Amino acid sequence: MSSQDSGSKSIPIDEILQKDAFRNMDPSVKEGLRKLTAQTQGKSTAECVPLLLQFFNQLPKGKSLSSAEQQAMIEAVLESLPDNEKAKFQNLVKMAQMFSHNR
Repeated sequence: MSSQDSGSKSIPIDEILQKDAFRNMDPSVKEGLRKLTAQTQGKSTAECVPLLLQFFNQLPKGKSLSSAEQQAMIEAVLESLPDNEKAKFQNLVKMAQMFSHNR
């Protein structure tokens, strides 16, 4: 699949990390998110899933993301995706949320 620009306008990650949801985030987690968004830039949803799993698996022991941080992280990753991948990613997130609520 080609990662051609389909008109998506990316917001710089530093601007995203200024959101209130990230204000109290552990600096190492913030740096991991910065790397994640760089890695997902222009990728397909299928290419992003392993990167997201890796991000969560590498969180420092005892660290987790609040609901607000999770939502802001999803938005940050969405910003890095081409327009034609955004709906696919949003559907994947909705499915994951449904499964996590049913546990």
